Amino acid sequence: MTMKQNICELDTMIFFREALEAHEFMLLPVMASAVVECRTADKELKTLNEDGEIGLARLFSIWANMMCAPGAATIVGCRPITMLSEILAQVHAYLTVHPLYDPEGLALYVELHHMMDAILMGDWFE
Repeated sequence: MTMKQNICELDTMIFFREALEAHEFMLLPVMASAVVECRTADKELKTLNEDGEIGLARLFSIWANMMCAPGAATIVGCRPITMLSEILAQVHAYLTVHPLYDPEGLALYVELHHMMDAILMGDWFE
């Protein structure tokens, strides 16, 4: 006689965890490439366009929430594109050491991936 497993005992979060791991795995190399792209644009003396300025503001907000805002003033005073590359590098380093494991983390991975795609396509620079 076979016994049916109670559906309440099934691990229904398996799909969520797989999606989260996949997005984390895809995001980190793309973020590293975006840091390089920002540093290259900075060396070429490019500037941020409106989308880039909005993206910088959002990325700063993400970074400040991760860091609870300590040291936020340490990169203020430089060119916005330099600030973008530095904040992006800090977010990348943070996520490498402290991966996210909750629904908000998955949403953040998706948002950051979208932002990195825009950076890599040059959509934030003039």
